[in-house]
Amino acid sequence: MVTCNHFDLFFISYEAMQTPPLLFQWQHGLKTIEIRPEDILCKGELITKEETMSLCNKQAYILTKLYLFKCTNGSFIDTSNVIAGLELRNPNIKKIENPNTNLYLFLLTHPRFGFSLKGYKGVHTFYCATKEERERWYKSLKKVCVLCHLKRKYNLGELLGKGTFAKVYLATKIKNKTQFAVKSIKKKLLFKTANNMDCLIKGIRVLRYLNHPNIIKLYEIYESANHVHLVMEYIKGEDLFSHLKLKGVYSEKDSSLLIMQVLEVLNYCHSLNVIHRDLKPENLMIV
Repeated sequence: MVTCNHFDLFFISYEAMQTPPLLFQWQHGLKTIEIRPEDILCKGELITKEETMSLCNKQAYILTKLYLFKCTNGSFIDTSNVIAGLELRNPNIKKIENPNTNLYLFLLTHPRFGFSLKGYKGVHTFYCATKEERERWYKSLKKVCVLCHLKRKYNLGELLGKGTFAKVYLATKIKNKTQFAVKSIKKKLLFKTANNMDCLIKGIRVLRYLNHPNIIKLYEIYESANHVHLVMEYIKGEDLFSHLKLKGVYSEKDSSLLIMQVLEVLNYCHSLNVIHRDLKPENLMIV
């Protein structure tokens, strides 16, 4: 069993501080929520277990960027078949593996391969029929949950930049040597004001929701005792402000191509009711 040693303090504390507190519980009456095909991360059957009666229940589920939906069996896509939804506000995830057994009848009441999702005053445990199925769900859930042990997965290298709250490192994934940018944010500074916490939570939610080739992607979130780490797409290049200082004035043709890309991204964001609010040359990357 993998544990996070109480490293989930920031996100659970944020939920507890809201008015009213954001309880990690199933919500009913969500049939009006639109499930866009591009938002679906995983779908299939999961097993839940009644601890007091040792009974298992198999149910159909849809995982999206914002919710885990429980559905009536036999349908994964039609929103009219949604029974309830679990809003995923950066829950902590951990794998669960029960003692080894090869007895099929035993697995009906004691499924082996599972995972748990933990939020404020709520822990929800699910099991899969096989280890491969559990890994399929876990791979998708990593995109919407909080993980631990960043340095078991990534080697942090060159410091790319730093600000008041955070430092950005060039990171290499140990498994396949892929490069990422890791933004490490000090939790003690986040806790100083409610606005600092709100900005991070809302920023994470927006980045996870958006999917556009000209918007930097957020892949994973890790939490340690003192930091929140955002694993993001690494872009080789420089910001527009620095580029302009070196190149000077843009030609009309180059300017129009640049502005066209910016307007396309803004149009995409506005279509999803998202606004940037801090559009400036320093926040535009040239690659």
